[in-house]
Amino acid sequence: MAKPFRGVVNLEIRDSVPDCGPYEQPKAPPGSPNVLYIVLDDVGLGAMSCYGGPIDTPNIDRIAANELRCGPWHTTALCSPTRSCLLTGRNHHQRHGISGCAVGFRNAPHSVRSWSPVARGFERFHGFLGAETSQWYPDLVHDNHPVEQPTMPEDGYHFSTDITDKALEFIGDVKAIAPDRPVFLYYAPGRAHAPRQVPREWIERYRGRFDAGDEALREQTMARRKETGLLPQNTELPPLNPIGTP
Repeated sequence: MAKPFRGVVNLEIRDSVPDCGPYEQPKAPPGSPNVLYIVLDDVGLGAMSCYGGPIDTPNIDRIAANELRCGPWHTTALCSPTRSCLLTGRNHHQRHGISGCAVGFRNAPHSVRSWSPVARGFERFHGFLGAETSQWYPDLVHDNHPVEQPTMPEDGYHFSTDITDKALEFIGDVKAIAPDRPVFLYYAPGRAHAPRQVPREWIERYRGRFDAGDEALREQTMARRKETGLLPQNTELPPLNPIGTP
């Protein structure tokens, strides 16, 4: 909400009173928590081990063990509108979401723009705006300006490490200036958005785990979800999409 104007505007300046009071930064209510919002873009619920999936997620499993695990889930079938719905609480028909297809018409499908989050309510930003940006050679944006990546892949660079370092740096900056000020951090690495963006050491770690194929994996995942009570015992898998159908 904009700060109310406390001056007086009359026809002549000599009869007017300016309002040049100090800027008051919005403050969170006392006791507000620090919030770390982690988005694993395009990772299905059936992928993580706490949902019966084949991917080891021990830290998320510990959170899920405290009953912080959702059952029913609706997806908008695309990554951008799903993220927008989660962040705003709005329906995807109101939010739309594919910035790479922005057309500039209000309330039209895909009517969004590739603005930095700094222009959308966040104070700091480090990341990329393009959907399929390489995680080894990303088109980086820092706050509101493009920057070069600090090192090259041959020196060990991967955006996953870069975004983590910057996240810790941003938290440290806030706490160094105002230790009692709560932090809201939106952490969205891109390594899982496309399978080939994962570092080689993680590919090797899971070598062979998916050799049974998609059909067997989804049956195994559903069986484990039934065991943990996430699905009713009479749940059946939907038929596979026919291959080769135009």
